[in-house]
Amino acid sequence: MCLISCAPKGTKKDSEFFYNAIRSGFRCNSQGSGYAVKYSKTGKIYISKGYWDPERLIASLDRRKAEIDDEVVVHNRIATSGQKNISNCHPFILGTTHAEVIQNEGYTQFPVLVHNGVFNRYSDYQSDFSDTYHFTKSFASIPEVLSILKRDKTLFQTLFKDHIYSNKVAFLFPDRGLETIGDFVTDQEYM
Repeated sequence: MCLISCAPKGTKKDSEFFYNAIRSGFRCNSQGSGYAVKYSKTGKIYISKGYWDPERLIASLDRRKAEIDDEVVVHNRIATSGQKNISNCHPFILGTTHAEVIQNEGYTQFPVLVHNGVFNRYSDYQSDFSDTYHFTKSFASIPEVLSILKRDKTLFQTLFKDHIYSNKVAFLFPDRGLETIGDFVTDQEYM
């Protein structure tokens, strides 16, 4: 399964511990990686994806100059559906068009998500796109769905348990903090 690494507010984004977690993720999950940074001062979210080498991802993340109050999510992929290409790397943007959802570099005004697991309900093995793409485009990008998540995470999980199952999902929102669904393990304040 894929791997999500989160550096929430209050953690150093350039710590050796976090960098080693990223490197470790690449060892077992080498089919495309990406990251998102949410800058606390501006609320802007920057994404970059399409990495097959941990040192390139780390160097790119270093150039983003994330500070202690910013939030970072990194995703290392194992492909269960969809092609092994940059378009299927995470994070995905919760936008309204195909082009917005698969954007591979730059700032976005929309929330983003990364995912660990398989959204069986959204798996189309004949599609070039992954279950996470289909989940994002067909479900998570719906404003009313996002509204419920932002209002009450427990209600979201109850109402949409048939969509989520035992998957792990991390959301970065421009207007609020990091939101996680599922059982994340915390070590030295990183998830």
